[in-house]
Amino acid sequence: ECGNTVMHFAAEENLANIVDLLLHLECHFDSVNKEGVTPLLIAVMRRNEEMAITLLKLGANPNARFKSRTV
Repeated sequence: ECGNTVMHFAAEENLANIVDLLLHLECHFDSVNKEGVTPLLIAVMRRNEEMAITLLKLGANPNARFKSRTV
């Protein structure tokens, strides 16, 4: 419905082991949902600092935008 991927849900719930598994399966970690939100933006909005740092180390785009504004 909202276009979230499993990576979005893992970032939202701070499930580092799931993120590792998804990366092993070559899932894209910088995908956007219908609102233009990436897993990194979800981690930042949920204040999951450890997850945000992990995604940034993997190469997530720190300049991703959410609906024409920077989060």
